Amino acid sequence: MLTYRRHRYVTRWNRRAVFAVAILLLLALSWRAYHAWQRAQPSAPVMRGQLAYH
Repeated sequence: MLTYRRHRYVTRWNRRAVFAVAILLLLALSWRAYHAWQRAQPSAPVMRGQLAYH
């Protein structure tokens, strides 16, 4: 009985750890993809002396 409880507890924390690692991996990959996308975009010229509408 005690071994079963311990197994359930460890299994629960293993699942949470795997989920957390998966989330961190997705965040890291999306961060890299975002920065790669930003580097690929041409920078917009700065408009001086004109009204710039946003």
